[in-house]
Amino acid sequence: MNDTDRAIGKALEEHIIARRPRPDPDPDIEVVGDDGGRILIKLGDLAKANPRQWVGPSDVWLPYFSKNDLDDWAAFLLPRLDRLVGPSPPETIDPSPWAQRLLHFAGLFRSK
Repeated sequence: MNDTDRAIGKALEEHIIARRPRPDPDPDIEVVGDDGGRILIKLGDLAKANPRQWVGPSDVWLPYFSKNDLDDWAAFLLPRLDRLVGPSPPETIDPSPWAQRLLHFAGLFRSK
């Protein structure tokens, strides 16, 4: 996503979370923290859980609590879908080490 997409997505995330009433009691939920590890936060603080997820290239979790939330995310994603799922540059994989290991492994089963 470009910077404009990220700003719009972050604002939508904040809107979706803000329209949900803060639960009482406010349960702990497990989310992915800044360092990629799992942390416990209050459900009402979900928007603050990983403020950097919308900055730079990273996976973005899209919170939803109702069909309306899913509709809002779909409206956000659909115009960007071609760009977001476009082909990646092909990976270059050297088959030599893999092929050598396979041949060695296959040789173990040959009769002598």
